[in-house]
Amino acid sequence: MDTFTAQAKYLRVSPKKIRVLVAAIKKMRLTEALTVLSHHREKGSKYLEKVILSSLANARSQNNLTKENLFIKEIIISQGPVFKRMMPVARGTGHQYKKRTSHLTVTLERIKPVEKTVNTKVLKKQTEKTGKIDTSVKKEEETIAKKSFSRKDK
Repeated sequence: MDTFTAQAKYLRVSPKKIRVLVAAIKKMRLTEALTVLSHHREKGSKYLEKVILSSLANARSQNNLTKENLFIKEIIISQGPVFKRMMPVARGTGHQYKKRTSHLTVTLERIKPVEKTVNTKVLKKQTEKTGKIDTSVKKEEETIAKKSFSRKDK
């Protein structure tokens, strides 16, 4: 199956904060995920949206795929380096705090086309009753099998 990936490294957002967003959009179609992310106000949603659009651009350049033909297969969030800083407190001392970074990898995959099949039990019952094969059902079955999954990009 065709997969398309994009990465963003050293993002100045904690991995914990991005994981909350990823839980909301994992295994979604691409169009739905982008609309969900556009309604979030967190800083991580902008980073996540950029990486998803980058992997979409990879899919378009390699196989001419549209948003409707793709879904999010996996999103990997890993921890990047941690910046250690000091906060001054009383009596000339300081407390250490950490500014966490994260790495983000998004993988998109092509949606498999769904082929509808006619129920053979129903077809057999029809032929037993009438003694003839219903040609309209047969023609529908042929046209459904010929159809391929394609939609125009909005």
